[in-house]
Amino acid sequence: MENISQRELENQELAKDAAQEAIVLLQNKNQTLPLKNKTVALYGHGAFATVKGGTGSGDVNQRSVVSILQGLENAGFTVTTKSWLMRLQRFYQQQKHEHDEKLKDDPMAILAPGFTFKDPEIAEFEDAATGIYVVSRVSGENYDRRNRKGDFKLTDNELSNIIQMSQFYSNSIVLLNVGGVMDTSFIDQCPMLDSVVLVSQLGMTTGDAVAEILDGTKTPSGKLTDTWAYNYEDYPSSENFGMSNPEYVEGIYVGYRYFDSFQIKPRFEFGFGQSYAKFFLKTQKVNVNEERIRLQVAVENSSEKFSGQETVQVYVSKPQSDIPTPYQDLVAYQKTTSLRPNARQTLEFTVPMSDLSIFDSELGAYVLMPGTYYLRVGNSSKNTQVVATFKLDEKVILEKVDNLLVPRIDPTTLTTNKVSLKNVSGVPFFLLKATNFPETKFAHYQEKNDVTTFVEKREDLPGKGLNQIIEHVRNAAGKTLDDVSNGDVELAEFVASL
Repeated sequence: MENISQRELENQELAKDAAQEAIVLLQNKNQTLPLKNKTVALYGHGAFATVKGGTGSGDVNQRSVVSILQGLENAGFTVTTKSWLMRLQRFYQQQKHEHDEKLKDDPMAILAPGFTFKDPEIAEFEDAATGIYVVSRVSGENYDRRNRKGDFKLTDNELSNIIQMSQFYSNSIVLLNVGGVMDTSFIDQCPMLDSVVLVSQLGMTTGDAVAEILDGTKTPSGKLTDTWAYNYEDYPSSENFGMSNPEYVEGIYVGYRYFDSFQIKPRFEFGFGQSYAKFFLKTQKVNVNEERIRLQVAVENSSEKFSGQETVQVYVSKPQSDIPTPYQDLVAYQKTTSLRPNARQTLEFTVPMSDLSIFDSELGAYVLMPGTYYLRVGNSSKNTQVVATFKLDEKVILEKVDNLLVPRIDPTTLTTNKVSLKNVSGVPFFLLKATNFPETKFAHYQEKNDVTTFVEKREDLPGKGLNQIIEHVRNAAGKTLDDVSNGDVELAEFVASL
């Protein structure tokens, strides 16, 4: 066995902690999770061929990868389907070998889609307290989701297997080992399915991280950074996706900004994520002036049993105008430490007023529009409360910039927010005056800027990467590749002068 340094062991543990904080609990009927019985039946090729990350330039080298199967066994689970999985793994490896052989001599192999495998239909289910099905999808360079079975959608076998699994076992769980959003209509087709967990692609410690979430060693605290729609067609870019029709008709209305502004109900909204614990949020203090917004939010874990973390999210709804403006924007967020049952923590937020600006393309400036602003606090984009309002008396030009790379044709067709903001009473109100803002700043194209470079500790580590060492070379400003070819300057000198 190779010698593993203490630093690498510590980094592995850090990677596992980060992975666990990213896992999102999407559904948990009847408090199925955490599991009380560690005897499980595990299905899906993602159990042993767990996808740890992207392909192509999204790939990295690592010492090893802990699969979900290995992680469960490491955590003391008994997997009753081990023999079935091993037979499936041999078939999987044979097909993968044939796929890799075809790409061996292909110079464009780095851009080729990763190997895909379709799960067979399960003929017979093994006894266990809980059935777990792993849905895996490869993602990477030149390989986005396509609206078809086996990609964005489940295959017929995957759907059939999950339906039957949810009917056969007392507890049923689907783990989504995927690199982005996918079709979740199987939730409607599997009314007996208990839990759905978004694992994502968590790196080399994926299996260990997942196991400790399932058995309750750790409480899930991840939040969605994307909106998960009911239908593929609900996304505004669905009609224009791909290289054949690359028009960005949605403009600024992407992600939650579109779903909120055009009142499209998502299955799981931006910022959503459940926990084993229960949290109560209370905004204690709010202050707004022409410089910044400050607020304090108390978070209490009202659970009697589970520790956990909550992420407080701060949104602002801005006045509507001729400039496209979404219903709300996320302006700040913060995660608590792990709170024990009945423990509290107060989070403090400071939001510069400049973060609320919008870009006026006609003026070539960042501006604050006059009107009423609504400050919202919650734990997802769909679960917020207005905690304060403030009104700006006149338009403020914060910063003038150079209008560079102006498009010849604006393809944007989504320009108007369809949600009307309603007056709110019973919350603090602040009046802001345009004359109290600082003078307009003027920004211009910056030709040169110093850059901070971080280098590795000079320690030999296994892998293909080289230690980064700073070397100073002669300045070759004004030289060309012809000078390099003629031997007048070294290539390193030429590159360093760019």
